[in-house]
Amino acid sequence: MEWFEAVDGYCERVDAAFWSEPINAVTNAAFLIAAIWAWRRPDLPVMGRVLTVILALIGIGSFLFHTFAQTWAGLADVLPILMFILVYIYVATRDYFDASRGVSWLAVIGFFPIAAGDRMADFGLGIFGLNARICSCSDPNPDLRLSVAAQIARCRAWVNDWCGHFGDLNGGALGG
Repeated sequence: MEWFEAVDGYCERVDAAFWSEPINAVTNAAFLIAAIWAWRRPDLPVMGRVLTVILALIGIGSFLFHTFAQTWAGLADVLPILMFILVYIYVATRDYFDASRGVSWLAVIGFFPIAAGDRMADFGLGIFGLNARICSCSDPNPDLRLSVAAQIARCRAWVNDWCGHFGDLNGGALGG
């Protein structure tokens, strides 16, 4: 792996210059502002603080990627996002569903086949029929976008319906 190789695999970047994505870079400040705001809440539980720190790391990592656009910066961008997803799945399963630690860890582990299934959609093996190349600039397919939007809407409806059986979901790690 070439750590300092320029990454130019998507629409927004037009060249390898530092400020080739000024809006993408600057808007990452929103993650930092949200993290500072959340951190200042006196009632924020411990796991809420953990998620807040990761949120700040997302802002920093994404800024680095959208300015330097190199392999190492790509990892600085996606690893905090993955951490946030995994920690959130654990906390949400534990707090919203009042699940045990074991069940919460199973939910975290269950994320991987679903995420892999999304990537496997390129080979016709996707769990939800989603195609990982949906945002490709070189091969826009509006019919496919509509199909993916319909799939996502169906999944959200199913989750909302299923979660409705558990009562109020507004508490938990973020102290809602």
